[in-house]
Amino acid sequence: MHSNRLKVVCISGNKPAGATLLSIEHLIMNSPKLPEHYRQFAGKCKELRQSEQSGRLEFERLVSEFSDMFTDDKDKLREVMQERDFAFLTMLLDDIAYTNDECVEVMGRNILKHYDRDAVFISINDAANANKQSIEFDNRYSKGTKSLAFAMDNSPEFAGKVRSLYITAQKLILPETVLDGGKVVPSKAITNINWRIPEDIYDEMRGSDESVSINLPDPKSRRDVHSKFDGFILFKEAHSAMPGNKERLELWD
Repeated sequence: MHSNRLKVVCISGNKPAGATLLSIEHLIMNSPKLPEHYRQFAGKCKELRQSEQSGRLEFERLVSEFSDMFTDDKDKLREVMQERDFAFLTMLLDDIAYTNDECVEVMGRNILKHYDRDAVFISINDAANANKQSIEFDNRYSKGTKSLAFAMDNSPEFAGKVRSLYITAQKLILPETVLDGGKVVPSKAITNINWRIPEDIYDEMRGSDESVSINLPDPKSRRDVHSKFDGFILFKEAHSAMPGNKERLELWD
């Protein structure tokens, strides 16, 4: 209702390597004109993801390998991929140019450029960066890495002007997937785990009949919560941004 008063100054889509691999796999399988070695790479992705011995380092190595392939073949791939898929793939690979620690620093620097003494800044992030404390519960970051909300709330420019909201979904809608051989795995909804939201607040939000619930804990009576988050936004359902999701394609179109 007040969109004329809202300005978005920074968006980050940093993803874990495992999720990036899965997106790459979908993009390859959605592009039948790609050279055969790309389909072989997609098979290697699937095998690695399904292996119990695989971990973050193996995922990151394979993503790096694909990034090199993409750089070498970029002009050719542009000709045989759908424009929206090529753009999405480019975004994915640009995203991994930064480590998670560097990503927080880049976001902080970008937001600082837009400082306005008359504005109130709202930081809506994942659980790690919306937390106004250090990032100590996520092994993707180095120990002691300061969250984006912490960096803003403790800077001379933004101190006392940041409202940090954790936005999440109760259910995630995964896209329909076509496997090798033409077998179709239908779209499905999975329950999202939101253990960083206090149980009593989460129960109240998911019990609402609204498609979007907002909860702003009282800073005096709920200091335990308010020391980390100023509030929570819960979507009943959210569509995965994974390639193949029809809702994502509609947005691109």
